[in-house]
Amino acid sequence: MKLIRQERLQLIQGGNSQFYEIDLCEVGPEKFVVNFRYHRGSSLVNEGTCTPVAVTEADAIRVFERLVRSQRDKGYRNADENIAASESSSGEDEKPGLDPLRQAVLSRVMEGHSSKSGWKISRAVWSCGVLSIPQAEPYLVALLGTGNSMLDYSIAWALGQCGTSACAKELEAIEEDGETPSAVRRIAGYALREVAAAPQREELIAKCIRQLPEELQGLAQQGFSEQFQI
Repeated sequence: MKLIRQERLQLIQGGNSQFYEIDLCEVGPEKFVVNFRYHRGSSLVNEGTCTPVAVTEADAIRVFERLVRSQRDKGYRNADENIAASESSSGEDEKPGLDPLRQAVLSRVMEGHSSKSGWKISRAVWSCGVLSIPQAEPYLVALLGTGNSMLDYSIAWALGQCGTSACAKELEAIEEDGETPSAVRRIAGYALREVAAAPQREELIAKCIRQLPEELQGLAQQGFSEQFQI
């Protein structure tokens, strides 16, 4: 599933924050869905889809924009705009922390499997990657190795988006573990190439090229991407 557009909305009432996330995702060729999540503070209250059956991109955009308008009519505003306004009014000398949404996601990941929240840990893990929360890295690494392949896949992908070379050893171990499902190993390899320090990254890319058929190796190093199209 590929995220195409996302709107993160926030409603502040009496000092309490409510968040409404709307995602437009591509799930296949000419197949799109619109999903939503509603948070009250750090608790996930509701999540679902506006498109039980995948629709065309044009229809999905209409559904997406209609839902955004309806939430704005209720008083929701773009979460980033609210954060910027809050920071500008708090003074220039004050160090900005995480915005409420990112803090809620980080808190859920920090709770790990001990949380009584209905917010699935795999959803929070994936959000760490979508929102690029570097502070989550050590907690994501700590969640690895539960035997839940979907969770491990989400963790590896998220580390590729927000991790550093500090998690390279763990990602490399997953990629090389023959007992790990192939999909998890592949995403771990992708994430490893994203976070590895320059010398290691160059070697990893060279290794990938060496695994290609001989007639494609030269194209991978010097050719154009269009030449790989079948």
